[in-house]
Amino acid sequence: MPELEKRLTLVYLEPIGSGASSRLPSGEYYTMQRYSDELERFVAALGLGRLCVIGHSHGGLVAQRFAIDHPDRVSALVLYGASSRGDQEFFAAFLKSIERSAAKPWFAEASAALLKDDPKTDAETTASWMHQLPLYFDDYDREARAPAV
Repeated sequence: MPELEKRLTLVYLEPIGSGASSRLPSGEYYTMQRYSDELERFVAALGLGRLCVIGHSHGGLVAQRFAIDHPDRVSALVLYGASSRGDQEFFAAFLKSIERSAAKPWFAEASAALLKDDPKTDAETTASWMHQLPLYFDDYDREARAPAV
């Protein structure tokens, strides 16, 4: 976000369990509530007051949860590429939207991974996500995008 960086101080966070962020202890869960709580701890540790919270994709879901939990901390909320809901109706609409890719060679494997029971280990989660990944792009082409992903 170079244009915003010219005018604002931006802090980019890697969600717990991703990038250089440490993982949760075994038996603890990655929930929107947990992400919001961790963000609040981060903001408090820096001694920040009200801030503009910007969330993209999954970060947008976290930003919304944070704004609900801590409205006194949020001066502005900016969401892009983020859903405003994650209920059964949303999931049904998502399933319908991915049908347009049904003829793609990766579709059967990706949709099976999406609908399979929740993975139990990090390795299973990573494998499942790698199979599902094409479903989250509007024009995913495995051969053209795989090296970049």
